[in-house]
Amino acid sequence: MENLQQYFLRPGDQLVEAIFATGLTKHFAVYVGRLSDGQEWIAENHHHTGGVRLVTVRDYATAGRSLVRIDRFMGTEQERQQVILRALRLAGKSYDLVQYNCEHFATEVTTGLAESKQVRNVVGGLLLISLWRSE
Repeated sequence: MENLQQYFLRPGDQLVEAIFATGLTKHFAVYVGRLSDGQEWIAENHHHTGGVRLVTVRDYATAGRSLVRIDRFMGTEQERQQVILRALRLAGKSYDLVQYNCEHFATEVTTGLAESKQVRNVVGGLLLISLWRSE
């Protein structure tokens, strides 16, 4: 992923990338846009860095990532500004695989609610397995 400019990103767009070759698990980040320093930024909650951080688009793009899709933010310009403010406010928040991972962060920034479908699906699957084994 050398050139993110080709995707015409706007604040609030989620970048979704494969974590493993299987593609079963995904990493989520949010395009924040160009800030007052003139640089373009992406916000992510990453286990390697221990939490929410801002990274330049340039650094993000050169990190050898495997982009799967872009989930476009469909909000108004005012809602896009709220996305930026939430991302900046959450910078430094700690990473937790189950309670607050990259997907929790990305959905909180874009919707105001921290949710992870990946965690919900795993927990649901484990419950089904435990019910099946208990019979």
